Amino acid sequence: MLSDYEGLPLSILEAMQVGLPIIASDVGGVKEAVIDSDNGFLIPKGKEQLLIQRLTELITDVSLRESMGLRSRELFNEKFTFDRMLTETKEVYETIIKNQSIKGQTH
Repeated sequence: MLSDYEGLPLSILEAMQVGLPIIASDVGGVKEAVIDSDNGFLIPKGKEQLLIQRLTELITDVSLRESMGLRSRELFNEKFTFDRMLTETKEVYETIIKNQSIKGQTH
């Protein structure tokens, strides 16, 4: 996934869920899902030769492709399942509500 701007792209999460290695632009929230040289490759803007090199590596190296794909699936299951995201989002809201309650009591 190559782009100039991204939040946390769902297409990357979907690819991780099915065990694919990722090649993506090193922009925005992509780093939350892609760990360079672990479950894929992050490509800085304007580095076309690096993109070609990384694509070639994944195309020609079956074991690298498989290991990065496996790691993608593991990271998805560790960090991005619906239940995990729901729990973490709920915790953020609860913390905000708690902090607002504490502020209200001190004023």
